[in-house]
Amino acid sequence: MSTATAPQITDRRNAPKGRKKGKLGALARAEWLQFRRNKVIMFLAILLPLGVPALVLSSLLFNDAEPSVTGGATTTELYLMMGLVLVLFYSALSMVTTRRDEGVLKRLRTGEAKDWQILAAIGVPGTLIVVALFFVLVVAMVIMGVPMPENPVAMLIALVGGVMCTMFFALITSGFTKNAEAAQLTSMPVLLLGMLSASSFRELLPEAVRVFAEKNPFGVAYDLIYLGWAGNFPAKVMAEAGSLDTGELWTAIAKLTAILVIWILVLAWCASEYMRWDTHR
Repeated sequence: MSTATAPQITDRRNAPKGRKKGKLGALARAEWLQFRRNKVIMFLAILLPLGVPALVLSSLLFNDAEPSVTGGATTTELYLMMGLVLVLFYSALSMVTTRRDEGVLKRLRTGEAKDWQILAAIGVPGTLIVVALFFVLVVAMVIMGVPMPENPVAMLIALVGGVMCTMFFALITSGFTKNAEAAQLTSMPVLLLGMLSASSFRELLPEAVRVFAEKNPFGVAYDLIYLGWAGNFPAKVMAEAGSLDTGELWTAIAKLTAILVIWILVLAWCASEYMRWDTHR
């Protein structure tokens, strides 16, 4: 008489590390293919972040006798603003909400992938576009004669920190978004925050509001862009005050990096508390 063998059940927490990494890659590829199928979204995701900064840069180059670090910093800040809020944030918010309402997120949780892998994969398409176009823009400006950045490390910190905070904002906002159509409304607070935190808009705000515009994750990332490219804060750069000395520059970068890390931790906690895996129905 043969003895029936009980089927082996693999606990995702005990899955081999190689399989976990492979699962993340598979999820990321699936999300990218899904994102790429929508030609309109792909077109807008590339055109908007690059098109507007390109127009601003061409205007600055036309008005200035020669390319300057001010033009490089201003253009990169504008690109990062549009890339983070219009490409990464909105696409991630829409995708998380849609996957949740379709029951995809709930089904994926029963597999081997961890929660963070499932959510990280959703942010891959927007992140790839934002990061790739960031480097394309910077290299293009240097080729066009814009002086090299004073401190590229600060710019990389702004890019990485900005991407992480924006993704957490998308997860938090999804918890208050009933469906993909509602994302057009629930996304507005973060979209406005990202735009009003830009250096050119801050100066128009009341003093109390301006302080928050400088210290929120977007404002910190934008300031790091200016410190990285022009070696000083936006207001000083516009006033042609020159760059900080090496010690002052690294101190300023360290302080802003610390603020950005604190924001990442706070937003990560909020995302774990408010992000929903089940539908509102």
